[in-house]
Amino acid sequence: MRALGAAHVLRGSLEALNPDAVRLADRLRAELGEHAYRAAYRQGRDLDRAGALTLVAAQLGTEAA
Repeated sequence: MRALGAAHVLRGSLEALNPDAVRLADRLRAELGEHAYRAAYRQGRDLDRAGALTLVAAQLGTEAA
């Protein structure tokens, strides 16, 4: 969820037209509940660009650019 918020920082928004992103967000909401999903998304969304890159790189197991 934080990674989706970080992606929002990097790309400008969650890609509402991307069916994979929508399915992932829906699945995470169902698993976590709306409140926990929004809190985690907000944590990612509140990152600066460098923090967002670091988080996404950690999720992918790579180094941030």
